[in-house]
Amino acid sequence: MIKEFFYLFSSLYIMITNMDNKLKISILAITLIAFMIHESKPELFYTDSKEFKKFGLNKDRDETIIPFWLAIFLVGIFIYSYQIYTDGKLI
Repeated sequence: MIKEFFYLFSSLYIMITNMDNKLKISILAITLIAFMIHESKPELFYTDSKEFKKFGLNKDRDETIIPFWLAIFLVGIFIYSYQIYTDGKLI
């Protein structure tokens, strides 16, 4: 058990240390934004009983066109693209 944990931890450590700084900043920003949205529980993503709304167009069944997972995905794409754009390495 300890041996498997050591292999898992060491492989995660190697993966994180070899990551690009832009990717590290993006992951951190997405995590913080997701946490802030989850804690504030806006009506766009949550029902009255504080559960996630499902993806859909029907308002009567607590559905939303922009679910939480899609919003976080789009924010992540925007953050990473912005970092690449400000670096000047578009292609």
